[in-house]
Amino acid sequence: MLDVSCGTGILARRLAAHGLSVTGVDPVATVARRRAPASMTARLSFDAADIAREPIAGALFDALVSMHTLGWHPDRRALLAGCRASLRSGAPAIFVAATRPPAIVPALRRLTAREGLAAALRALRWLVPTALFERVRDTALYYPSQDELAATLEAAGFDVLECVPTFVADLSLLVRARRRRSDSIHGREERL
Repeated sequence: MLDVSCGTGILARRLAAHGLSVTGVDPVATVARRRAPASMTARLSFDAADIAREPIAGALFDALVSMHTLGWHPDRRALLAGCRASLRSGAPAIFVAATRPPAIVPALRRLTAREGLAAALRALRWLVPTALFERVRDTALYYPSQDELAATLEAAGFDVLECVPTFVADLSLLVRARRRRSDSIHGREERL
């Protein structure tokens, strides 16, 4: 499995702990590499690269996950092309994309009403760093609607299977997709 823009490797480590073989890719993957337990080295690796600019060396992946990458990446088209090129034909992909900025107080109110105070307080571990991270990003942030996100992924060569609200206070969309087997991308036919 490929974890695109893995950051510090939290998701990659969790997936590896459940027995999956995972490669995390991120320009700052050295941080994730330092945090990886020695007991997981057979199932977990990290590549310090931007998949939009540098292909991942080695075999094609059987699955891919990309959490909140589309919103901040300066070249979404190249990012999705890199994701697609890294997957086997027909392989599944999960994309999570924010639909609006993470407003902490309204999100906490919605979560408290829907899931209780404990869930709202746990959400602060994600809400606060994400809100701060988005404020210091030096790029125009992208918050797609459900239709926009599905169209973007379809244009990049993915078949969208499901697109549903998810994450803290439904701030994001979760898309289950798969790499199209044979398709036309940006006007040119590609045989796989």
